[in-house]
Amino acid sequence: MILKFFFGKFLVWAPFVFCSLILLIMVLHYFFDNKAHFSFLKKISNKRLLYCFLGVTFLYDIMLTVTQYLVWKAAPFTRFFLPPYQSWKYFMGYTFIHIWISHLLVFVVAFLFFALLKILKKYKDEVISASDLSLALLASLILGWPKIIIYIPLFLALALLDSVFNLIVYKRQRIALTLPLLLAALIVFFFGNYLLGFFKLSILVM
Repeated sequence: MILKFFFGKFLVWAPFVFCSLILLIMVLHYFFDNKAHFSFLKKISNKRLLYCFLGVTFLYDIMLTVTQYLVWKAAPFTRFFLPPYQSWKYFMGYTFIHIWISHLLVFVVAFLFFALLKILKKYKDEVISASDLSLALLASLILGWPKIIIYIPLFLALALLDSVFNLIVYKRQRIALTLPLLLAALIVFFFGNYLLGFFKLSILVM
């Protein structure tokens, strides 16, 4: 019973619960970072959350790969897809396409986004902080592929709206990226599947 849950509902819901928890901590950081009752947040930086996410994601993909092997081995038909009937290349190619490639794609896009923001920081240090860099990278990885494709332009649009709002209402030039980064992440995390369908990007789902 425990194994059935672990290799069934656990594998389905664990990523959502884990990513929701990280997003919650990110929101708490933004609103309560300087509050005395939330002093524990200083020990849970975005950089530490990033390392934790990368480690857990790697272990999760390994778990999925092992589970795929066990499922195929247990079934009379699919066991012929495994050695000695087939080369290991067949199994590894299948798991790469269906398990690993989506994470590799989001890693590439997320780190390119991170690199662009780092270049921006070099020339506009007052616009983006080191914390914003790690927040942008962490949020991008959490959302995954292909939701990151929606996240980046949405963040840019929200940053532009925030800048225009401050210019019109408060008569000041202000570019702040923390709130747009966080707000865009929350929107895509909860409504990403709808947005993928709306923009005809569901075909990119691995």
